Amino acid sequence: MNFKNFNKQQQEAITSEAPYIKVIAGAGSGKTAVLTNRIVNLIVNNNVPSRHILAITFTNKAAKEMKERILSLLKVDQFEGVISTFHSLCLRILKEDINLLGYQRNFSIIDSDDQKKILKLINKELNYDDSVFKINSILSYISSIKNDFGYYLDEDTKAIYDEYFELYKKHLKNNNSVDFDDLIILCNELFKNHPHILEKWRYRYHYLHVDEFQDTNHSQYQLVKYLGKDLNVFVVGDPDQNIYSWRGAQIDFIINFENDFKPAKIIKLEYNYRSSKHILDVANSLIKNNSNRIDKVLKATIDEEDLKVEQFVGRHDYNEAEYVINKILTLTNNDDHINYQDFAILYRANYISRVFEQELLKHDIPYQVIGGIRFFDRKEIKDLIAYLKVIDSFDNLSLLRIINVPKRKIGDRSIDKLIAYANNHNLSYFNVLENHLDELKLSNTQNINIMTFIKDIKIWQEQALMVPDLMIAITAKYDLISDFQVSSNEYQSKAENLEEIINYAKSTSYNLGEFLQAISLETSYEDQSDNDKVNLMSIHSAKGLEFKYVFACFLCDGIFPSRFALDKDDLEEERRLAYVCFTRAKKQLFISSHTAGYNFQRMSSSIFIKEIDDHLLDKYGNYLHDSYLVPEISEEQMIVNQNIDTDYQVGEIVMHPKYKKGVIISINDVVLTIAFEHPIGVKTINGNFVRKV
Repeated sequence: MNFKNFNKQQQEAITSEAPYIKVIAGAGSGKTAVLTNRIVNLIVNNNVPSRHILAITFTNKAAKEMKERILSLLKVDQFEGVISTFHSLCLRILKEDINLLGYQRNFSIIDSDDQKKILKLINKELNYDDSVFKINSILSYISSIKNDFGYYLDEDTKAIYDEYFELYKKHLKNNNSVDFDDLIILCNELFKNHPHILEKWRYRYHYLHVDEFQDTNHSQYQLVKYLGKDLNVFVVGDPDQNIYSWRGAQIDFIINFENDFKPAKIIKLEYNYRSSKHILDVANSLIKNNSNRIDKVLKATIDEEDLKVEQFVGRHDYNEAEYVINKILTLTNNDDHINYQDFAILYRANYISRVFEQELLKHDIPYQVIGGIRFFDRKEIKDLIAYLKVIDSFDNLSLLRIINVPKRKIGDRSIDKLIAYANNHNLSYFNVLENHLDELKLSNTQNINIMTFIKDIKIWQEQALMVPDLMIAITAKYDLISDFQVSSNEYQSKAENLEEIINYAKSTSYNLGEFLQAISLETSYEDQSDNDKVNLMSIHSAKGLEFKYVFACFLCDGIFPSRFALDKDDLEEERRLAYVCFTRAKKQLFISSHTAGYNFQRMSSSIFIKEIDDHLLDKYGNYLHDSYLVPEISEEQMIVNQNIDTDYQVGEIVMHPKYKKGVIISINDVVLTIAFEHPIGVKTINGNFVRKV
């Protein structure tokens, strides 16, 4: 194979035989094509058996797409190498050798709901009040410890949380369970304490590739260091797109890669095949203000019409939304080839979507908000999976989840009896229900319901049905969505979800254990429908995507960058987030902000806009300059009686720029008497200077 269609730097990355290679791949520079073609080159031109190739990605979707590309390029049906996420790779490793760490090979992977159940059990053990020590807070602390990122607590609270952590680890070990973070941590522990296991896996894979390397956290990087010794290591990523420090990703790992892998060859991919020149000029102008980065400048390769980046500043958030929606209407009305799905409205925080949704609805423009409850996190799906786990391995936590699904009149007190008996006699919960039910001294109704449940589980185990047939049998026997009326939309939606997972199971050839492993690593359910809708999403959700037209919205100081960006590192990450936002655009980028918030508080355009070279922006709107910020309003201005029509009513809640929230208690023409919150009291205000809430 030859690679004449690639540029010089891409060809070098594909064909280089250096033992350690770091590719700095700018947005839209074709890094996935480079990575897949490099693997193909190893197989075709270097005669490397594919079984010796390992590639690690960050999502199951990316791994699947990479494998499909490689199969297509090789024109074969099978690839013997491994292309997987970090977690999938570690699951593969632990399934062979976790017994060396004191676990059984048929361990269970628990999810966040199971984690919360364990912490609630610990709460009872420690006799702590749920309202004092919040489960979600403790869970975040545990994750922060495991992923080596900051979580600040006072010393007393930290001591209590550490006690939770120790008991949490004990619960997992006793139940032969691990959580998602443990997969990588235990793998590192296995390699550290059992060098012969590490050598076994190094012998299998001679070439290690890591995609999106800028997103690696401490545990993941440690795994790369373990496996990478004496292997050929190829990492690709972009420090300017490191936007996940809040979940442990550390930019220093990609910047300082060559300190651990010497001598490393560094290749920069700076030609962008996605965006127009003006978009890239704006992105380059912004990101150059970061100091902790590897210098590169994206260069455009697109010859299409180069539209300047527009900047709009409105008075209020709804002026900004009107601008965005009017732009969409204008572009779609003037060009039949432009569809709603070509547009993305991107924002720093999810709450911002509301004002845009309202404006889209007003104009009957179809839209979708990307992000929400993931498919495998939906209750009815988790309940069905819990049944499968109990059938597969009598999993304790799964049994607790479904013992009352559907309702079997098993109350908390009865469950406490079950747990206490199991702990005291070192038995599984299922064993207690099957063989020691009488000793729990439950009611006759409870006993009958539990015996029916146990009988069904045993029958399904003996039948050894295919996964789809087992799912059908469970949903036919038990109504997992009985809390909703059959005629309701919610019931129909949940029924469709159950049908979808059964169809998903039909598309696989997994046995029950393999199926449970596969879905435990699923990160999301993705709607594949081809609906023509405007896309609304947070910038984090947009990473890896591209759209013809992108609206970067609410670029106001305190919103973007966030008011929580308190130091230089925080601000640099916020700037990288803006860079990611801008480089999602292919044809044209629109940047917008507004000068007055909900409470008429003064706002100014983001520092990021001010950092962009002025000549790169086409500016629109009546509030582009600081002189147009909302002025302070004097008492004299407030009580001036002007003949302005108003539709205020007594009892309405309004917001004032100085006195904040109040209730109208009387109206005289346009003069309002308003009762404000203590200590302001009653004031007489011109209705032109307040706003309805």
